[in-house]
Amino acid sequence: MTTTAPDNNKWKTCGKILGITAAIIASFMLILTIIAFACEDKIADLVLHKIYAYTTVDISHDKVSFSLIKRFPAASLEVNNLAVQEAHGPNKLLEARKVYLQCNLPDIISGNYTLRKVEISHARLLLAVNAKGENNWDIFIHQDTVSDNQFKIALNTIQLQQVDVSYLNAPSQVNVKVFAKKIQAKGDFDTAVFNADIKGNLLIDTINVKHNQLITRQNVELGTTMNINTKTEEYSFTHGDFKFDFLHFSLGFTLKKEKQYFHMHLQAGTQAASIKNLSTILPDSLQEKMSMFSPDGELTCQINMDGMLDNTSDLHMQAQYQLQKGKIANTQTNVTMSDISLKGDCQLHTADISHSLMVNINTLTARLNKGYITAKASLEGLNQPKINVDAEATLQLNDWQNFMPANYIHYADGDAEIKISFNHQFADIKHITASDLNQSFMQGTVSFSHATLQLKDSDYTLNNLSGEVSMQDHIIHAKHLQTTIHHNTLELNGRVENLFPYLLDSNEDLRLIAYLNTESFSLDEFLKTDPNNTNSKKEKNSQMQLKLPQHIYMDLAFTAKELTYKKFEAMKTSGRVLLNKGTLSLQQFEINTFDGKMEANCTLRPMGDKQFGIQCNTYLKHINIEKLFYATNNFGQQSLTYKNLQGTADCSAQITATLQNDMRLIQNSINAGIALKIENGKLINFKALESLSKFISINELNNIQFETLSTQISVANRTITIPQIEIRNNVLNLSIGGTHTFDNDIDYHIQLSLGELLSKKARANQRNR
Repeated sequence: MTTTAPDNNKWKTCGKILGITAAIIASFMLILTIIAFACEDKIADLVLHKIYAYTTVDISHDKVSFSLIKRFPAASLEVNNLAVQEAHGPNKLLEARKVYLQCNLPDIISGNYTLRKVEISHARLLLAVNAKGENNWDIFIHQDTVSDNQFKIALNTIQLQQVDVSYLNAPSQVNVKVFAKKIQAKGDFDTAVFNADIKGNLLIDTINVKHNQLITRQNVELGTTMNINTKTEEYSFTHGDFKFDFLHFSLGFTLKKEKQYFHMHLQAGTQAASIKNLSTILPDSLQEKMSMFSPDGELTCQINMDGMLDNTSDLHMQAQYQLQKGKIANTQTNVTMSDISLKGDCQLHTADISHSLMVNINTLTARLNKGYITAKASLEGLNQPKINVDAEATLQLNDWQNFMPANYIHYADGDAEIKISFNHQFADIKHITASDLNQSFMQGTVSFSHATLQLKDSDYTLNNLSGEVSMQDHIIHAKHLQTTIHHNTLELNGRVENLFPYLLDSNEDLRLIAYLNTESFSLDEFLKTDPNNTNSKKEKNSQMQLKLPQHIYMDLAFTAKELTYKKFEAMKTSGRVLLNKGTLSLQQFEINTFDGKMEANCTLRPMGDKQFGIQCNTYLKHINIEKLFYATNNFGQQSLTYKNLQGTADCSAQITATLQNDMRLIQNSINAGIALKIENGKLINFKALESLSKFISINELNNIQFETLSTQISVANRTITIPQIEIRNNVLNLSIGGTHTFDNDIDYHIQLSLGELLSKKARANQRNR
């Protein structure tokens, strides 16, 4: 209780002090307000009048107000809707909603008005250099020419806030658009030589050099000290710090006036920049194409630029770059190319990037799962680029297929070793022609091991693929390329010529010359459709459409030690398949079959309206008739079957017919001439002869033997015509002839010797008795 009174006294004393202080401040603020109000018109007229005296262009504004409080301790003159005309042109250099012109309070009291700070907000600033090299911001009269002891300009601070800045240099074809969120520059701006400390935040809307867009929509945080010499028009800084959305780098810069243009020298170095952030500045069209990939890694870069900013001199740029810890992930398959390491350099000899850009990748290494990739490459120019690539890779095909975008491959597995080299200068990268590829240098090899490959929309899978595919002088060579298709093992050796021009130009010709060999080939297995294959888009009931390409030349020689198709079996098969200008031919086709030998030459050529003409010459030597009829299902009839025939046949046939493009044979177009010779023949249990059993023993009729039978058979109008043939046999000599239609309508005429027949009957009656 004894301390209450002293404590209360202390609080009362403090309260009095605070009250007195507040009263003094309020009185001071009131005095400043009264002074500003009383002197507003006088100071505004004086300052603006003097500023106008330092300029050579028209300046207009709206309301002007003077305050000693808004920017205390500085005195500020607020100018609304200021508009400043540009020099050497009809446009506005500056349009600002608000401009604050500030002086020190002691200067105001002494009557010595010195402009020390300018703040511009919510404005548009247009800086331009016209075709004559004249800039539009040269609007001030040098201070020495204006004598005034009452007003001076001694700027030490310029501040821009919410200002759109445009810079257009017509001689250099440089166009820059920037939005200054807040930028402040401090320095002795009234002197000819000074340093300016610049800090702030801005948004680069675009930077274009000679119609090439370099940067677009990037936020920048900057901080640097700039050295300015207005007498020599030299501007430089040595340690500029710039932070973009995608990049943080330091910058050294010199800009010096030489005659009517500026000479520029620039040095820039980046810190470890994120590739993920850098990818955001790619054009939208490219970003869309690469949307399935997610890149990452750290990029460092050193850049040097030097040259005149005019429309005739070259601008030289050199850069070295390095990528570490790089990776590219396929976001759809989760397959990642990792451990990407890259070193290279870049050069530019003019601001026209499309013609003078040179990019070198000196070393590139990467891993794709268990595989690896090494490469080096170079690019000169963009519109007519010269491209050079050397690459090597050892890959698992399944990894590569899952990493790359959707392509012509449906399924791939196994190992591949790849070496490729390419070098060419294109006339127009947007329109690659066959001539480009014919004149380019291309070579390389791809070696497969235990691989599996299936193309899209194909029923065939290449299993156990091994061997080498190489390219030399634009020719693709296959060397011991082995694979298994539907249980058939094949080996291919040959070459493909003019492949890439053929893919690019519908008028180019593709040439395929190859040799195909197989130990055993089952056509039944080859034609099977894999029931587990979901790749083929063909409908089950859809019909094959035959089409022979006009611009593919093929010469395929083939051999097979064993060939089977349904009941057909052949050994030592060989021949050539030729395709030339839409005509397909089978030449020198030879097989050992039916205990004999078969030779054939056939041609299939287009006849116009979705039809093809067939011409075939076939030779059969010492063919087992029983096996022939069995393998051919008795040629589609059941009157005379393989069970009724024995013997050895020689035959030559010339056949012509018309085939529709849906693979249906037009029956009434079939014409054939067949020379047939049968030796040691037997006709066994042929029911058509049973009607003779009244005259001849049925046992004899069931086993008719003859040594030789020769005839000429013709086929026309869906009818097989057999001329009258004399058959001398062990039972009854006879002659037979007639017709047999494709509908199995039979009209055979048999001639017998009456005396021989009666003799046979008499002997038969005697045996019966």
